[in-house]
Amino acid sequence: MKFAEERSESTWHIDSYQPAENNQAGKFVLNKMPYGFSLILHQAFMAEWPIKNFQELDLKILNFLKTREPEMIIIGTGSGSNLPSREFLNFAQSSGFNSKIGFEFMGTRQACRAYNLMANEGRNVLAALII
Repeated sequence: MKFAEERSESTWHIDSYQPAENNQAGKFVLNKMPYGFSLILHQAFMAEWPIKNFQELDLKILNFLKTREPEMIIIGTGSGSNLPSREFLNFAQSSGFNSKIGFEFMGTRQACRAYNLMANEGRNVLAALII
């Protein structure tokens, strides 16, 4: 699925996201370049995220994401919507998320749209996207 072509001062723009299906690998297209792995995006920073599915999400990643000091973290959970465990949410809340840093879980397609929208508004948003 392609997304709107609006551009801003944001370094990364997600042009499209295709989930894995029918034995085809999933991919993101950012700034017209394809990437076939999960990603972390924040302003000028982009990195491969070595996670393949939502079940691999652990508490250590929250501490790393927090060091980037975004105002909002969006976690794309893959092709479906998944919610984290109570332990995960309790840890996030006790670590200052929700009061200092906004925190949202949604399907990766929706997370791509939300990231583009917020980045185009000039907001300090971080996206951790599971392919």
